[in-house]
Amino acid sequence: MIGGQFGTVSGANAGASDIKPERQTEIEGGFDATLGNEFATLSFTYYNKTITDLLLVARVAPSTGRANRIFNGGKLRNLGQEVSLSLSPLRRPDFNWILRTTFSRNRSTVVELPVPAFQTGGFGTSLGSFRIEQGKSATQIVGNEGVVGNSEPKFQMALSNDLTWRQWSFSFLWDWKKGGDIINLTQLLYDAGNNSPDQVPAGNKRISTWGGGSCATCLTKVYVQDGSYLKLRELSLTYELPASVVGHLFGGVRYARLNVSGRNLIRITPYKGMDPEVSNFGNQAIARNIDVAPFPPSRSFFFSIDLGF
Repeated sequence: MIGGQFGTVSGANAGASDIKPERQTEIEGGFDATLGNEFATLSFTYYNKTITDLLLVARVAPSTGRANRIFNGGKLRNLGQEVSLSLSPLRRPDFNWILRTTFSRNRSTVVELPVPAFQTGGFGTSLGSFRIEQGKSATQIVGNEGVVGNSEPKFQMALSNDLTWRQWSFSFLWDWKKGGDIINLTQLLYDAGNNSPDQVPAGNKRISTWGGGSCATCLTKVYVQDGSYLKLRELSLTYELPASVVGHLFGGVRYARLNVSGRNLIRITPYKGMDPEVSNFGNQAIARNIDVAPFPPSRSFFFSIDLGF
């Protein structure tokens, strides 16, 4: 003891004496195909990933001096597909056009669980929480009224374009996510403080529907919202100066390119928050889609000059 305080303090978590790493096995199959002298390239992958000996956390009696015990148990399965397609519609000496698109989806299931179903992440069922339950999705969101959503998207797609004509190059990237629910606590805070842009009458209706005078009877679903989006992630236009101009303006320079680009230029979404790509608790597999007053991503514009020596 130093000044009435412990010199060292044991951690809140205690590991089981027989603790061991989680084990992961995966069965994966697919194919690659090239059509029409590389006019189109198609790739398909199907995977079945199983994780056993999951690391679980259980509450222990306070008399032990610890709050939780970490132990092995349970099995989680992920089934998914990934598809990519690349097209080259036009290929000429002074013109080249390539389109690429990708598709992916994943479904998780808690196959085995040696303990009763439990909640993780979030701030309780009145505000929305995640429940780990045998036979159910690992990303289900529960509220006072039961299951109210799932943070796993139905699918995700991307479309990119690269087009080159003489000295000009043009490219873009669109991202599309379908589904993936978000617990929008930012809107709840605005509604509760009478600060929402649509406070009268929509915000007042939402907060009264959620509260009802008691959190024990809160209807959580009103603040669990669809996080689908379509985004123009990147857009770029490049011009390469002719060699005769480069040699005249810049001695010893092999090439010079002028580029104008932007990021996060367009966002289309039904989500009522600032941005559907949000995670109050960082990048983690479960309990990601929680929105508590984050800063939205910035819209950026760039102009650059690239010189090659």
